[in-house]
Amino acid sequence: MSLRVWLLLALGVIACGGSHVARDGGPDGAGPTDDSGPLDAGVVVAQGDCPEGHACGCVGVFARCEDGCECPAGQHCDEGSGLCLLDVEGRLDRCLPGEEAQYVFCASGRVCAVREGQASGLCVSIDACLDLQELGGEVQCRYFDGSAVVSGPPSRDDCPSSEPRFPFCGGPCGEDALCPANDFLGVLANDQCIGLSEGRAFGMCVLPTSSFRCYRDDPDATESIMFSCSGFYGGLEPCACLVLLPDEREAPAVPTSACRAYAFEHPGQARCVNAAWEPV
Repeated sequence: MSLRVWLLLALGVIACGGSHVARDGGPDGAGPTDDSGPLDAGVVVAQGDCPEGHACGCVGVFARCEDGCECPAGQHCDEGSGLCLLDVEGRLDRCLPGEEAQYVFCASGRVCAVREGQASGLCVSIDACLDLQELGGEVQCRYFDGSAVVSGPPSRDDCPSSEPRFPFCGGPCGEDALCPANDFLGVLANDQCIGLSEGRAFGMCVLPTSSFRCYRDDPDATESIMFSCSGFYGGLEPCACLVLLPDEREAPAVPTSACRAYAFEHPGQARCVNAAWEPV
């Protein structure tokens, strides 16, 4: 079954008023159901501790474990990135390389470091990833859309205010801060940080982008997905497709107010459209 067909079937549960937990934690956007605080999906950002004189050298706080180097005590080698990681409880913030990255990407404002031939990568700081690339190894640094990290996003000192349900992430908005966790169709997961790029200084936290996705070549499917998107977020406003240029083929669907807030901060780099791909 294609991804588009699965989405239409699954999201129909939401559009028809099926039981779900909305973005703010309460049923149908009515508010949190208890006072337990933010949901915790158990995701943690990778941490390292590179001792002086490590045989393969250090990349920021991480010890390298390529070329047969052993990791320091209390750490393990991450094959996807070639870095030694401290042993911690929880699921590490990870990503998929290439075009699949836009479907499973970092829950933090980090970027994807992945060694050639590996199925998944590790979310690391931009500086650490660039250092790995400069060492001439097999590690590639990728943004959420699979594009290469060359010199890093443009510099910006301030993090503007955002739509509260969709916080900005990465760059001046925090590289290590995790996006909030949400329950989508019974699966608890952190939102992912999308949009950070060579042309955009920071990203925005959204549900994993396969959840609500617009397709320029399929306006009928996009219209259905946008209807379900609006229902999931409480039905108070329509959703829009957040087009992150230069990719005009697909785009995540988010409430229009959140889309406009992000596009406003990135003129010429992001825009909001409807199912017919007309500006909204």
